Amino acid sequence: MHLSIGKWIMNRWWAWLAIGVLAIPPACNLEAPRQRESAAEVRGGIDPRRLELAGDPHRPGYHFLAPANWMDDPNGVIQVGGETHLFYQWIPDSPSRSGGPFHWGHAVSQDLVHWRDLPIALSPTPGGPDQEGCWSGGAVLDRGVPTIVYRGRLGGETAACVATSNDGLLTWDKYPGNPVIAEATRKEDIPAGDPYVWREGDHWYCVMGSHTGSGGAAVIYRSPDLLQWEYLGPLLTGRKEETGPSWEVVNFFKLGDRHVLTASLYQTWKSIYFVGTYRDHRFSSQGWADLDSGGHFYAPYVFSDGHGRKILMAWSWEGRHEDLSIAAGWSGVHVLPRVLSLREDGRLGYQPVPELQKLRGRHYRFQEQSIRPRDKSLLPEPKGDMLEILAVIDPGDSRTTGLRVRTSPEAEEETLIAFDRKQGRLRVDRRRASLDPGVHRHVYRAQPTAMVHSGPLQLEEDELLRLHVFIDRSILEVFANGRLCLTSRIYPTRSDSTGIGLFAAGGPAMLRSMEVWSMNPIWPTAGTDRAE
Repeated sequence: MHLSIGKWIMNRWWAWLAIGVLAIPPACNLEAPRQRESAAEVRGGIDPRRLELAGDPHRPGYHFLAPANWMDDPNGVIQVGGETHLFYQWIPDSPSRSGGPFHWGHAVSQDLVHWRDLPIALSPTPGGPDQEGCWSGGAVLDRGVPTIVYRGRLGGETAACVATSNDGLLTWDKYPGNPVIAEATRKEDIPAGDPYVWREGDHWYCVMGSHTGSGGAAVIYRSPDLLQWEYLGPLLTGRKEETGPSWEVVNFFKLGDRHVLTASLYQTWKSIYFVGTYRDHRFSSQGWADLDSGGHFYAPYVFSDGHGRKILMAWSWEGRHEDLSIAAGWSGVHVLPRVLSLREDGRLGYQPVPELQKLRGRHYRFQEQSIRPRDKSLLPEPKGDMLEILAVIDPGDSRTTGLRVRTSPEAEEETLIAFDRKQGRLRVDRRRASLDPGVHRHVYRAQPTAMVHSGPLQLEEDELLRLHVFIDRSILEVFANGRLCLTSRIYPTRSDSTGIGLFAAGGPAMLRSMEVWSMNPIWPTAGTDRAE
């Protein structure tokens, strides 16, 4: 369906008038297509394809993922009327990364935990600047009007485009003057993409990932109306040898009395952050750190909620050969929403949103238990592939200590979450996570994927190891002492790889306390026809 420019203007006019503000964007002679397409009819808030895939033992049950096929970056998360709208990169008709152009999938939640499917928000327009895909971007309220600023792709080049909604974010009108920012800033010939937009004073600002001769960069633009943009130059430029040749999917936001820039490193496939100061449209920082050290985390999107929290969502790609994902009919999952904070040491702190506690089922508790070297026994209960674990461990005299999860009775399959006190590192060891050789072969964007990933974790004197672990079928998320996250993908083949154990090496350790909950699904799972 197509709308004339007059109709597009009137839609925005009435939306703004409803809140007492009149603002009409510049006219243009092109038509603006409205997005109404949906690859599958959504009834009752659930796409029927979720039911078709419910029996897959690797498909997560309480993490967000698309109804089917390929999904990656979260986009434009925004709260409107007490609900959180999540958009995401989606190839609705293929589980392959090369199976078609990107669309914007759409879901909504009242609690950041339970989600309802909505029709596709954005689809490529034939002959338009997004003909080859509607790529990543952000969403804002422009004087009450929900507005998406996203990356369109045509002829191998990308450009920033705009779309608005006047019917509760169900359908979207693309601005007829798209693109609003061409691919390259011609003054310096800096290509840019994946716009992240915020309001500051009387202007809108947009930061996009880019690259220069010296390394990856974030470039900044300014606009009075989200349609006419002025290039302000590089916000921050990295060093190629440290942070890669090119950045994408950047975020920029204030946290406490500092500013934070996140960047995803193209062809390096990890995401990092900088904390620093922002002045005169330039950002300075003394260093950077990984956002997640588990090896399966990319393209975060950070948004503010109604409680003033800064919340991060991100994509976790598959840790198995793409042929296996194609056969399964789906690929990609989002990490659980994380609340960001700024620590006294100037680094980020992370906590899972407390709303996840709504999913807790049966509860188990353990206290004051010695962890002896070479003891490979498993806890008699609980068992499961959808669990939450809170463990407090005194490393004692051990060299390494931690948890064994998704463990079979004789440890043919298991994943280790191991703290090495001497090295000051926490690692996820997936070397025996699966008996399927396809997990160890070439996977998307890596050759091959490392089976052990680790991050720095130095404990202060008398500080205990605190592990907050979420197990959801094939995704494992570890929060350690509120300052380190590791996201990894595991694919046990045995139906009895559901045990939990403790371990220590080089000396004994002590379990101070451990709480475990079974987690209820938000999506249909094996043996059910709907989520609980």
